[in-house]
Amino acid sequence: MILVVRETHDTPETVAHRLERAGGINRLGEANYRAVWGWNRLAWIGGKFEDRDEHGALLRERIELRLEPKYPGVNRWHIERWVPPETYGSPRTWYAQTIERENGVSIPALGPYPSRGEYEHCCAYVALKNKRVQETILGPFVGADFARFQSLLAQSPSSQALQQLLAMVMQHNLQTEALVAGVDELGAHLFAVTHPGVLLPLETTGYGAVGSGGLHAAVRLSLGQHNKIAPLTDTVYNIYEAKKAAEVAPGVGKLTDLAIIRGGKVCFADRSLFDVLEKVHKEKPTLTLQEQEELKKVCNDCTGTGN
Repeated sequence: MILVVRETHDTPETVAHRLERAGGINRLGEANYRAVWGWNRLAWIGGKFEDRDEHGALLRERIELRLEPKYPGVNRWHIERWVPPETYGSPRTWYAQTIERENGVSIPALGPYPSRGEYEHCCAYVALKNKRVQETILGPFVGADFARFQSLLAQSPSSQALQQLLAMVMQHNLQTEALVAGVDELGAHLFAVTHPGVLLPLETTGYGAVGSGGLHAAVRLSLGQHNKIAPLTDTVYNIYEAKKAAEVAPGVGKLTDLAIIRGGKVCFADRSLFDVLEKVHKEKPTLTLQEQEELKKVCNDCTGTGN
C-alpha cells in the first residue's frame, strides 16, 4: 500500500510580520495579507465524492462537504489578501448561487457563507492565468469557471477527462515573466515572477534576467562576476553590457531603458549616461580606471548625488 503524505509548512514569523507591516490589519484584527503553503490551504467543497481503492475500483459515493486544497499549486507558497464578507453578497445570495442538488440532497458547492470574510489569492500573474484558462480551456470544454472545475475534480478525481483537462490547465503558459525590484528599511530586494506564477527570490545572486534574451543577459552578468555588493558604476555598466548581449536573441529590441533606484527615488537614465555607456561598450567584462571615473560622474549626475 502507498501512503500519500501531504507536506505542510507553517508560515515563518519573519514573513508574517513583514506582510503585516506592509499590508496592515483588517477590522477583525488580522493581517490583510498572509503567506500560506499550498497543502496547508484548504477550502470547503460540497458535492458527490467518489472513494476508490488502490486499484481504482469504486468503493462508495458520498454527498458531503470536504476540505480540499484551494489551489492547484500545492507544493509552493501563495500570497493571499483578506476580502470582507460583503464582497460575496448576502448569505441569501451566496446560498442561492452555490447550492447544488445531488440525488435530492441540497449542498453548498463552495461551503458555508464566509461571514468573517475570506483570504483570496492576490498574485496578479495567477489571476490572469486563471482567467485565460477559463476562457480558453474550462469554458469551451466543460462550461465551468475555475472554482467549479476544482469542485468537479475533487468530486471525481479518477475521471480521465477531468485529469486531461487538469494537465492542460497545469501546462498552460502565459508566456509572460517579470522582474520586481524595490527598496525598504531592510535594504534592496529583487524577485522574478515566472510560469506558473512562481515568485523566485534573487537576493542571493543580486541579479536576474527574464524573457527571450534572459539567458544571454544572465551569462553576461555571470562572466562579469556581478554580485549584489558591486558599486553603482559597475552595476550600471554590467547591466548595460547584459542588455547588449541579449540583443542577439529573437524578440529583443535595440531600444534600451535604464532606471536607478537610489535615495528613495527612481531615476531614469538620460542621454548623457547612455552616451558614456555606448562609448565604453566592449566585449571584455571590465572597465579601466578612467572609464570607471567617467561613468561614476554621469551616474551621480543622473541621480543628483555627489558620490
